[in-house]
Amino acid sequence: MKIKSFKFRRSESGLKDMLEQSINIIRTSLELIENERRPQKEFVKVVSGQLRLLLFENDKSLMKILYKDDLNLPIISNDFREFDGTKFLNPLNMFSDSALLNLEQWTEQVIAEAEIEVPSPEYLTCKKCSEKLSLKHEHDAVEVRILLGEPQNAFEFRCKHCGKFCETIIDQDDPQNVLNISASENITVYSLLRSFADKGGGAHVDKELNWLNVFAVELGDLYVISIAKCILSFHERQSL
Repeated sequence: MKIKSFKFRRSESGLKDMLEQSINIIRTSLELIENERRPQKEFVKVVSGQLRLLLFENDKSLMKILYKDDLNLPIISNDFREFDGTKFLNPLNMFSDSALLNLEQWTEQVIAEAEIEVPSPEYLTCKKCSEKLSLKHEHDAVEVRILLGEPQNAFEFRCKHCGKFCETIIDQDDPQNVLNISASENITVYSLLRSFADKGGGAHVDKELNWLNVFAVELGDLYVISIAKCILSFHERQSL
């Protein structure tokens, strides 16, 4: 009999070893980052990579696999600040013990939001129902949201006819772009960690950074540290 391929699966003990190794890397990295005599801030990159592994590497969570339904994390606080049109969560007071959320809900919490302008033609056509929408008329007012992690000219809108969201990528040099429409862009725990790991953490290097990436580079280290401490605290409670 000829065997074409093998599939290997880690045992639960092997996964637990991976978890403990990752937790130890995070704990040691935080000690180096917060060393009073010689802080080594570059280890934030290491922490972000380990958080990605624990929470959603390849859209799977090592912690969820092991903790299953017991993986409930604290809700974010209400300590939001505003600066230059951007509303953002205070990274030094990020979480509250008032409620717990499962991993999916926890990673989708919004930690920053901003209103930006997107170049657009006068008409959009829904790819779901083929209806044409005019962005100039109030009765066709369109709900628009930016696609995080995409180019700045990528967004999606909710069709007034079928009610579904439809993705649109606008060529910024298109002469048909006669409008600038306002759109809100939200940053979640998930998008912040992914963007920081990719741009701030060095997983990918791009010549151009969009608003999300700039935010992650400027404030991402503080959020990453707070999230890491939250994960360590949860792990320690489960290990008691």
